[in-house]
Amino acid sequence: MNSLEPKEQEQATNDPEYRLFLESEAFLCKEGYQLIAETQAKRMPMAFVPNLRQLPIEDREGNVVYHTVVAKAQAEDVIKACRKIGTTAKTFSYDR
Repeated sequence: MNSLEPKEQEQATNDPEYRLFLESEAFLCKEGYQLIAETQAKRMPMAFVPNLRQLPIEDREGNVVYHTVVAKAQAEDVIKACRKIGTTAKTFSYDR
């Protein structure tokens, strides 16, 4: 609780519910950062094969399809990253 601003410190001293909220928030943030660090440690340094190939598929609106290869274990993380930048990504498994 030492990292609080003076106004928050005073409010936490006067209001036990607010203090509990701040302590819970700090704990959850710490746990969350710890979980993120553990997940990042398990990741491969580069999930993408640095090659995006545009396929000859295009719809009426000009949307195109790209093809790339990622490690199967990293596919969900890559899809989430693509969603964050506004790109739709899907996994496809080929049995050959």
